[in-house]
Amino acid sequence: MKILQQILIVILSLLTVNVYGEQVKVATYNVEHFMKMFDQQRMPERSREMTEFYRDEEDQYEVARVISLPEMDPDIICIQECCDQEMLELFNNEMLKGKYSFVKVFNGNSDSQMLAMMAKKGFEPVKIDEYYQMKDAGYRDGTSDLFGRGPAFVKFETPGGNMLWVGTTHAKSKYNDSANIVKWRARQVDTLREICEKYIEQGDIYVCLQGDFNDSFGKDKNEEKAGIDAVARALEGKHLLKCATKKLQDSGKNSYHCKIKPPTYRSFLDHVFMSEKLSDRLETIRLIEDPIAEVASDHLPVVMTYNLPDQK
Repeated sequence: MKILQQILIVILSLLTVNVYGEQVKVATYNVEHFMKMFDQQRMPERSREMTEFYRDEEDQYEVARVISLPEMDPDIICIQECCDQEMLELFNNEMLKGKYSFVKVFNGNSDSQMLAMMAKKGFEPVKIDEYYQMKDAGYRDGTSDLFGRGPAFVKFETPGGNMLWVGTTHAKSKYNDSANIVKWRARQVDTLREICEKYIEQGDIYVCLQGDFNDSFGKDKNEEKAGIDAVARALEGKHLLKCATKKLQDSGKNSYHCKIKPPTYRSFLDHVFMSEKLSDRLETIRLIEDPIAEVASDHLPVVMTYNLPDQK
């Protein structure tokens, strides 16, 4: 009888693995002034005079505490407004106790706000694509770069043997926003959608893109002038992308909480888009609203849990 019970336990455990597969948590987090939380001698010259207002081990601790919260604790995390490579490795080793084995700050066209990604052991980077050198085909004054910060995509093989493209971006800010800047932001979103479509067309069924899009669903006054809802253009491609964050915005939540500014500034700027096949595997999506998250940054992180089939 005891042997029969043990056999049944083994069978049930195998069935559970088959049904539930592997859970993968992916987060996006804009860490306000992350660069300024480190030794000012490693800062860009123009930022050094500001570091006394920001640099503090307590600031680093707060960010690490948010990332380590049980309801967050992502397998893969995308960071906007990141520090440089040396600083991020230091932060991972000292504040996160080496939690992540893949630690990468991507190239960009900014010297103080970078994009980065970290992944836990077992998530092996198969390919890294960076798009910071793309030029803008639209007319505008100033730089010809399409993107200021990133974007970048990493193809991971997960511990369960799945192939997962994870992309991150930080779109043009709304500082001094105008109809022309809205059009620029829309061209960025169009290009990001096309990159995702390229991966889907080549047979990669699990593709996600997350980051600070500096736009909410719905047209503000400058988008009304331009006749464009910039972030919504991510949903208009030939390969349908799904948005996981619109329902959070529709429920009245704000990822950009910016408590030190008037309430009119609060909005949902941090979005997650994914391929249809990955959307089918989305188990949960959560805005991390822990009190320490409100202290650590003016943005709240968003974390997704995917239930992928176990391929091994």
